[in-house]
Amino acid sequence: MTSDLLKHLSILCNFYYIDDIAGVQYGQINMNNISKKGDMHMAKRLLVAAVPVTATNTHYITSPYGIRTITVGGVTSTGMHNGVDIVASCGADYIVAFESGIVTYARGDVTGNTPSEGNSVYIDHGNGYKTYYFHMKPKSVLVKAGDLVRRGQKIGYMGTTGNSTGVHLHFGIKLNNAWVDPEPYLTGLKNMGGERMTLTLRTLSQGMRGEDVKTLQQLLNAKINAGLVPDGKFGPLTHAALTRYQAANRLLADGKCGPATWSALLGV
Repeated sequence: MTSDLLKHLSILCNFYYIDDIAGVQYGQINMNNISKKGDMHMAKRLLVAAVPVTATNTHYITSPYGIRTITVGGVTSTGMHNGVDIVASCGADYIVAFESGIVTYARGDVTGNTPSEGNSVYIDHGNGYKTYYFHMKPKSVLVKAGDLVRRGQKIGYMGTTGNSTGVHLHFGIKLNNAWVDPEPYLTGLKNMGGERMTLTLRTLSQGMRGEDVKTLQQLLNAKINAGLVPDGKFGPLTHAALTRYQAANRLLADGKCGPATWSALLGV
């Protein structure tokens, strides 16, 4: 940890405070002890359970960390997902700093699908911990490289820039420059993607029923605030909501949830 970062974090963390996001009181953190002893247990107190989004809406993890293999209609996609995808029940929300630190990178001028991370922010929290925020809305990034940010401070807005097919936040954590699963550090988020596993999904259309229809309804509620009752019945309201989502994300708006639509909803 650099001396400047240590000094800045000492200002932010070396006192008692009530966290804005989780509403939890944290005790005094002795930053000098971390730098001198490399105490990992003390360091983890810098990344206590929280969420990288505002607490005004319900949020969901739609795509967890890890290797994912999804087969839809005989088409299989496999890859490593180095973070979690978070959506808000309202379709978009402010992104906040997960923990206090120094911004090492910030970009907000991306409007298309390159670079793949879109508009993004990197924050260094010291002692090997860094957090990453991808796909932010164009011109919404509120910080710049070198800025000191505190836990819960707004840094931008959810978007769909870069390699993204829907409004969400891709949130990642590195420890000693290696990606780690962010989910153990998160609180208050419902994991809709489950454990990273192999999924075989049907192509859904109006009139069908089942748990996969219920999953579709939950995803549409999270992605576009569809207001559907997740009853597992693919009726006219689900059809209308799905068509609206497809049109908004440049997919074939046929009201059927096939390979392309499932991939977009699940972030594959």
